[in-house]
Amino acid sequence: MKKISLLLTALIMVIPFSSANAADSKVNAGNGSWERVGKSWFYETTCSGGVTCYMTSYVRSTGGDFKVVISPRINANFDLWEYDSGSNPDEFVGSFNDHYHIFRSINKFVDGPNNRAEFYLSSTDRDVIGNQAYFYD
Repeated sequence: MKKISLLLTALIMVIPFSSANAADSKVNAGNGSWERVGKSWFYETTCSGGVTCYMTSYVRSTGGDFKVVISPRINANFDLWEYDSGSNPDEFVGSFNDHYHIFRSINKFVDGPNNRAEFYLSSTDRDVIGNQAYFYD
């Protein structure tokens, strides 16, 4: 009986430590809350085909879900792109037309030696000048 009691006590002592280590690995993979990874003003530039467009600087993401908030609040059309350096063309991620959007499960855009996705916004709507984009990972 004493051996069973010692065994149960040992198991009870081990479980909290193994659970803590499992929780630490989950935190490293993302803790379920939004972290601001950058902000950028829109600037005017020339996009493909010689069209005037407005873009943000890019920010890095680890994948998963990615949130964009435009401030001040504006309704315009926005495209999210994943920047690729060199001769690789940038990849279109998706569009939205409000001041707020969450892109879900964007892991496929994580690439390169830094194991990150580099996202930026573009718009052809001149009204975005004077607005900032806030990016959350």
